[in-house]
Amino acid sequence: MIASLLATSLAPASAQTTLAGTGFMLTSLGNRQVRITWQSGTGQASFRLDRRTSQGYFPVNLGPNATNYTDSLPLNVPVVCYQLYVLDAEGSPLLRSFMKCFLPYGGYAMNFSMRFDPSIEPASQVCPCPAPPTSELSWALVPGMTGYDVLALPSNRLQTLQDNATSATDSPGANFSCYVMAPVASAGLMGLTDVLCGFPTPGFGT
Repeated sequence: MIASLLATSLAPASAQTTLAGTGFMLTSLGNRQVRITWQSGTGQASFRLDRRTSQGYFPVNLGPNATNYTDSLPLNVPVVCYQLYVLDAEGSPLLRSFMKCFLPYGGYAMNFSMRFDPSIEPASQVCPCPAPPTSELSWALVPGMTGYDVLALPSNRLQTLQDNATSATDSPGANFSCYVMAPVASAGLMGLTDVLCGFPTPGFGT
């Protein structure tokens, strides 16, 4: 399912001229909701948030000062992928983010978030190409927990963290990776979050 959503590529975006759109991040809110956030900047005329599901492609046009968008998935939509475009006055891309996806799963709401660092694709003519971005994960503390487990998929890399941890990093290389986490109490796992994914390779888009 995920591979088919990511199989279509676009021509590379034009050279980077602004840092608008950096920090592109997904946050699971529970109840099949996700919040998408990014930083504003200068020079952009608008943003376009490309939204792709198994049912089709649904672009969301946003003004130049937009910095967030909240989405709710119906029960018949198992996964949605997002990519943010920074547009000039003619509607041509100046920059675009790496693609990220949201899969409603466990639904445990603890503001589980994922972003890439860097979050903006490199310009196509920049070679040798820079190293793939790292995954930066964060969440809100859950009272009474003894720790947190963060699992990277499909590699099954497991990080077991202390009770005061609110962030983690992972290096997926150029591989599509997903992340799910669970707060852990003395009785065991207390639940699972939704799944957040990303493809840290330039050229994937709608």
